[in-house]
Amino acid sequence: MIENGHGNKSLWGRLGVFSKVLLVLGLLILVLVVFSKLYGFVWLKTTISIGDTVVSYIESFHQANGRLPISLQEIGIDENYIIQYEAHTDGSYELWFPINAEQNMYYYSDDSEWTEKWKSFD
Repeated sequence: MIENGHGNKSLWGRLGVFSKVLLVLGLLILVLVVFSKLYGFVWLKTTISIGDTVVSYIESFHQANGRLPISLQEIGIDENYIIQYEAHTDGSYELWFPINAEQNMYYYSDDSEWTEKWKSFD
């Protein structure tokens, strides 16, 4: 048995097997939750950074050609890329990519910022 030097069992030694299993499982779940949140944050920031690069490609194309690209393929980006693109008739455009199964991140050229809020162009 583990003792703390005073002849008494340590807290770990006083716990039963079931309590130890629950404690270890709880700590494992906590580590997984923290890791998934951190991974999601890093993934979002990285994808926004890539999106900012796509914005610069679109803006460069627009300056060089006097019009927006019809698709991302026109600026050398694969059509199956995670970031999607749509040009609007008013000369603005939007980019978006999924954050999760229910939510997207959007970039609107007229606002020049990323947001989780969808905007209608009707």
